[in-house]
Amino acid sequence: MTDNEYSKTRKAAVDALIYWAKTGMREFTMRDAVNEYLEASGANRPSIGGE
Repeated sequence: MTDNEYSKTRKAAVDALIYWAKTGMREFTMRDAVNEYLEASGANRPSIGGE
């Protein structure tokens, strides 16, 4: 994933979180955007061995 794609994924997650926090709507859109960002950043991978 390029830096540009990563930045777009992060911005989409942030925008979705802000919209959900302000309105309480689009919870599933926010969840999906955050999950995509976490997957792109590698935060969902184990730090010690394994897959």
